[in-house]
Amino acid sequence: MPPRLALLLMAPLLGCNHVADQRGAEPPPVPVIEIAADRSPPQLVTEHEPNLRPINSPPDLRGALLDPRLAKLRAPPSFRVRFQTTQGAFTVEAIRKWAPLGVDRFYNLVAMGFFTDMAAYRVVKGFVVQFGIHGDPAVNKAWKNAKLKEDAVLTPNLRGTITFAKAGPNSRTVQLFINLKDNAVLDKMGFAPIGRVASGMSNVDRFYDGYGDKTTRKQGVFLERGNRYMRANFPKLDYLRAAQLLD
Repeated sequence: MPPRLALLLMAPLLGCNHVADQRGAEPPPVPVIEIAADRSPPQLVTEHEPNLRPINSPPDLRGALLDPRLAKLRAPPSFRVRFQTTQGAFTVEAIRKWAPLGVDRFYNLVAMGFFTDMAAYRVVKGFVVQFGIHGDPAVNKAWKNAKLKEDAVLTPNLRGTITFAKAGPNSRTVQLFINLKDNAVLDKMGFAPIGRVASGMSNVDRFYDGYGDKTTRKQGVFLERGNRYMRANFPKLDYLRAAQLLD
C-alpha cells in the first residue's frame, strides 16, 4: 500500500479529514464516479477583479465557532470569498450547484470568521494545499463531529478547484484543499469540488511547501494544540489571515 494512501486510511483514527496523495501511484480499485456530461470544466481565471465588493452581511454567526448547530445559513447560488494570506490575496468562487451541502458549509464557515489566522498546514508540491485546522483547540473540538453527508462529484478536481477533505464517506467537516494540478483520481474517490480559485492562484502557488507531508502526520497534535504548537514547531508555514464574503 502506498504510504500516503495509508495516511488516508489512518485519518479516522486521528479524528482528521484528509486527502490521499496519489502522485506516482496506481489509482485504487474504487468505483468510478462519472462526471456529468453537461458540465463544462471550470476555467481558471487570473485577471484582476475590480468590481467585487463586500456582500451584505449575513446574520452574526460568531457563536457558531463553538456550536456548529448555529451554522444553518443556505448559501446563494454563487458567491466569492477573498482570502488574505501571508503570500498575498486570492479569491474563491463557490458554486452551490456543484456541491450544495459542501458550499453551504463553506458559506457558514466564512460568515462566522472561521478562516482567521489559520495555517496552510499541508502543502505538497504539485498536488494540494490543505487548511482548516483552527488555531484554537476548543474550536477544533467543537467541529470534530460536525460531519456532512456526501455530495455527488459533478465537476472534476482540476487545478485551482477547492474541495473538502475527508477520511471516508460522509466524513467532511471543516478542512479544505486547493488542487495545485489536475487530480482526476480524486474524482473517483468521491471528492466533490465546491468552487475554484478565480484570481490569485499565483499566490497560492507560493505557499511554503518545504515540510511536504511531514505535517500531515501531525494533524492530531495540531487539532489539540492549535497555532501555538504549529508556530513553534513549523515556523515557515504560511497563514490565511482573514476571509471576506464578496458579491
